[in-house]
Amino acid sequence: MIEKLEAKDLTTPEFNDSMATLFEPRQRKSVHWSVPWSDLMMTMFILFAVLFAYHVSEEGRFATQNITTDVDFDHSRTQKLDWDNPSPLNPPPDMSELFQISKQTLNTEDLQGLASVNLSKDGAVRIVLTSDLLFDSGRAELKPQYMRPLHKIAGILNGTPYILNIIGHTDNIAISNQQFSSNWELSTARACVTARYLIEKMGISPSRIYAAGHAEYDPVRSNRTREGRAANRRVEIVITREKPYLNSDRQFNQRWEEK
Repeated sequence: MIEKLEAKDLTTPEFNDSMATLFEPRQRKSVHWSVPWSDLMMTMFILFAVLFAYHVSEEGRFATQNITTDVDFDHSRTQKLDWDNPSPLNPPPDMSELFQISKQTLNTEDLQGLASVNLSKDGAVRIVLTSDLLFDSGRAELKPQYMRPLHKIAGILNGTPYILNIIGHTDNIAISNQQFSSNWELSTARACVTARYLIEKMGISPSRIYAAGHAEYDPVRSNRTREGRAANRRVEIVITREKPYLNSDRQFNQRWEEK
């Protein structure tokens, strides 16, 4: 049996509290900050994963194109170079083509012992000449028997419009004779002799040539072994599109004009 509420029961504090709780509007519980933060982090992770996958796929596509270019290289272009009467190629080859031309020339003319060629990551073609074959020890005069092979290598250079950086290198064994007091003078003199040969015998414009000597301070192998020292004694012909220190020169000239 349901008990009847008396009038006095409706005015008690307990009854008022229970009624207030019953009819009080319910508030929505706020979402903790970590929930939307975790959603944002997951979205960012998916975005970067997609970008990384796209970047990797693009690199693979370009690598495939480069391999295809190397395989499909037209070796017939080397037939246009007349080593005794070289003339500029029209149109001039790009750096990858020039590398292939130089490589095939060394193989065809059996000049692997005198020189090697490689393509740098920055796009420059580097022809490395063996100093022990071109020069006597401690001297900077070209040996007559190697002028003809050097003439064939120089024919590649005369067929391009690019900049030629001639750089001499030595090993770390100190030199001191009547002609040269240090490896700085020896390496620079060998670079200058090679540059003068390209200018006088090959007709290359002096404005395209920059000569320098690095002595023993840019080795390619360790100087602790005889083979390593022989590899470090070299003259490099670095073929580039721009002059060395071009950007620095422009900045210097701009500052000078402002003054």
